[in-house]
Amino acid sequence: MEPVELATLEGEPVKDRHLLFGGLSALLLGLLGLVLATSLLWSPATNDPGQSSTNIQVPKPWEGQATGQVKEFKLTVSRVRWELAPGRFVEAYAYNGQVPGPELRVTEGDIVRVLVTNELTEPTTIHWHGVEVPVEMDGAPELSQKPIAPGGTFTYQFVATPAGTRWYHSHFNVGVQQAEGLALVDYHIAHETFGL
Repeated sequence: MEPVELATLEGEPVKDRHLLFGGLSALLLGLLGLVLATSLLWSPATNDPGQSSTNIQVPKPWEGQATGQVKEFKLTVSRVRWELAPGRFVEAYAYNGQVPGPELRVTEGDIVRVLVTNELTEPTTIHWHGVEVPVEMDGAPELSQKPIAPGGTFTYQFVATPAGTRWYHSHFNVGVQQAEGLALVDYHIAHETFGL
């Protein structure tokens, strides 16, 4: 059986075996590149011969920054009748019966402990916007924590970092809970040298 001519290159026919060898060569080069990319030859440790790639540890932003001062807060999530304007009342979601919820003030490095009680007829969570927290304290329902069931409680605990003005808000049924009151609540982390 004669090889099939596929194309010509400078007047010479390209045969099936040329395609086969070319394809195998490309495959072998790709595999070699993959092996080299995953070996220690290509690891960040090659720039520092004293380091092994298995010894490189990236610290979490909040580790080593705790001052030992504990600041505790209690937040109750509920529905309230809120006076939006003089004589105009609406049903709203609230933290501790107020919209917006209470301001929380801490100093960078404080250990923050917030006991949340859910008095709603639906689940809720709290997300600490802009605060570097462990994933299990992030308030993303079913991703980082189970939602706080109606009548249930959950304690959030983390080191206050970084300094700045942050906010906390619901991360459950956000189109309703945030829109009707559980959003834009100030949370201040003061830098120790400035104080607030």
